[in-house]
Amino acid sequence: MATVTGDPFLLAGGETFQVNGAPLGRTIRTVFDTFGGAGRRDRIRYDTPKFAGLTVSVSHHNGDSWDAGLHYGATIGGVKIAAGLGYADDESRNDEKTFVGSLAVLLPMGLSFAIGGETYGKIGYRFHVFELGETRLAVEYSEVNDRAVVNERTTYYGAGVVQVLEPLGAELYFSYHNAELDLAGANDPDDIDIVTAGARFKF
Repeated sequence: MATVTGDPFLLAGGETFQVNGAPLGRTIRTVFDTFGGAGRRDRIRYDTPKFAGLTVSVSHHNGDSWDAGLHYGATIGGVKIAAGLGYADDESRNDEKTFVGSLAVLLPMGLSFAIGGETYGKIGYRFHVFELGETRLAVEYSEVNDRAVVNERTTYYGAGVVQVLEPLGAELYFSYHNAELDLAGANDPDDIDIVTAGARFKF
């Protein structure tokens, strides 16, 4: 529902934090958590038919891990709602168990809100200014504590814009993200800034 401002874990997950110009040995992907369960690993998955907006998903993937999710989507009085609850038991991460939830709401005037994960929030707005197509704006913030090491805190915030060009079947996008790592009892590394821009064409 909210405008996608870009996923820093996919776009720059391998970027390494540095302290005074020296690599710390920690990347964005290792200190942040997308709460995405098994991610893109091979799996066998079953989704139940949708009933009253509800769908249940269960999957088993390589590494003898599994996850399950409950998804809900509906439009009530012109308001679009999407929500989900998920549980993952990941043997590949020392039998790490994760329980997460999310909720997104899109109002008729184009304003949207999303919350989820440990501490994640996003606000988006879509509107028409030009006859070319819809303009979409969004800002987001996320904070994860004790992901890699106890008493460490990682945060990121971002903003982005997407301009739809309906005559061309295209979308132009630009986004900025800042990733920050606060260490426990040590000098904090430099922030990582991520800037992305591009275009997507639909045929």
